[in-house]
Amino acid sequence: MLKLCGSSSEKAADFEEHEVCAALLPPMNLAGPAAATCPNDNLKNSKQSADPGGRMERQSTASPLLTAFELLLIISSLPAYGAEFPGRVIAVLDGDTIKVMHNGRPERIRIYGVDCPEHGQPYGTQARKLTSSLTFGKTVTIIPRTADEYGRTIARVLLPDGSDLGKELVKGGLAWWYRHYNPHDSELDKLEREAREAKRGLWKGSNPVPPWEWRHSMRRGKKE
Repeated sequence: MLKLCGSSSEKAADFEEHEVCAALLPPMNLAGPAAATCPNDNLKNSKQSADPGGRMERQSTASPLLTAFELLLIISSLPAYGAEFPGRVIAVLDGDTIKVMHNGRPERIRIYGVDCPEHGQPYGTQARKLTSSLTFGKTVTIIPRTADEYGRTIARVLLPDGSDLGKELVKGGLAWWYRHYNPHDSELDKLEREAREAKRGLWKGSNPVPPWEWRHSMRRGKKE
């Protein structure tokens, strides 16, 4: 059953980075098939030295270099982002967060590069209504960029007609261009300036508060 949700979700875009430490991988023999040895031979070739307490320490002479094949295996095991997929929108959580069905499961999608007013802010409800009218019950195209610490997929969302949901929100004056996480998007910059000059949506106010500042002040108020 499709469901329209009105619960709030906190924005976050602390993107995860994956590092591969070569030191944690087993040493490889790079000298070719002719130089292959069995595990017992490797033990014989290890240098041994005694510490002051009489214990024996092994010092491996194996090279830490990785083959191209090993690197390919490592990269293929990391989470893959960027492969687009279709998803039917089953819920709209707020202006910039939706939920779609993907591989038989619901998946939360946070729209990349924009930030809508929060619930409790002016135009927060209008932003959610616009997203609902454009996406709810429809199949959209998700183009993942990364994931955040809350398990949401950060992605561009393309509407059935091919238009970009994030850009539609900014153009309508119902979202900010999220410069901190998408600093080089000249089109979002242009759309936001045009909406501001035309006093669309939230730009009708004399001094609209960006949602990231609003969230910060709310967290600070709770601590106090």
